[in-house]
Amino acid sequence: MNCFEKELKKIMNPICPEATYVGRACFVNLGIENKAKLQFVTGGVADQYEALKMTVLNRREGDIDNTLLRFSELFACKGKSRTFCPSFCDYGNGPAWHLYDPTQEDYAALRNSISRYLDVFQDMEQEPVQSMEQSPFM
Repeated sequence: MNCFEKELKKIMNPICPEATYVGRACFVNLGIENKAKLQFVTGGVADQYEALKMTVLNRREGDIDNTLLRFSELFACKGKSRTFCPSFCDYGNGPAWHLYDPTQEDYAALRNSISRYLDVFQDMEQEPVQSMEQSPFM
């Protein structure tokens, strides 16, 4: 398991122990139709990963949604300065957090945001939709 997979597992294991890790990405089943892919992404600087990109994939329709979780917006260091941006970097002595070491509270905030996003796309059993004739408000 590479350093990116280990860091993703550290983030995801408490909320999704059955996730699959490949390279710099994590894959999560969201039901029969949907899967999520989470991966470290740069903000434009090579080897400086400033966010997690979450993409929801539908097995029939492909990519159906994505969003970025920027570490600078979630971690306790937010607002430290406009130019400060914590990142997971892959240079020097190998992949590691740069400028800021996330706390347990930071990881909890990240997990909370991930969980809220993934919950939106969980497959649910379809409930029968009431027709207009059956509506109790008519």
